[in-house]
Amino acid sequence: MITIQVTELIDRPVADVYALAGSLDNDLLWRMNLSRKQHTPGLPYVGMTFQEAMNYQGSYFTLTAVVEAVEPNHRLAFRTVNTAMSMQGQRVFEAVGPGQTRFTYELTIEPTGLYKLLPALTHELFSQQIQRDLLTLKRVVTARPRAALATVAA
Repeated sequence: MITIQVTELIDRPVADVYALAGSLDNDLLWRMNLSRKQHTPGLPYVGMTFQEAMNYQGSYFTLTAVVEAVEPNHRLAFRTVNTAMSMQGQRVFEAVGPGQTRFTYELTIEPTGLYKLLPALTHELFSQQIQRDLLTLKRVVTARPRAALATVAA
């Protein structure tokens, strides 16, 4: 198993960060090399399934996942189902000061194929992609006026 944890400090209140990153509909705004199809539209809820197709360092993955936990303004957790590479993850939102959020993206992977043979490289490749995504999230959240964030999640 490979566990990845990437954290970014964002100069916005938790509610603002959650409005963007707590909704799977908004992932295309900050996660690169991704396409998504939700089976049910709208805000995530426990039991909601969704599909993702992503390109990590030249490898193409298609996965189906289910939302396992939703704690508004705190946590969103998921796990894959019926996929070759088992993954589970969560997004954690923590207030760390006035108007600041510590956003952590955690991912645990049970690698297959070449990824299983090179665990250190697999960790590094996924970590780099998640770090780039979190920097994009930070840029998107801090560039939007607070009123615009409220409408993104709606």
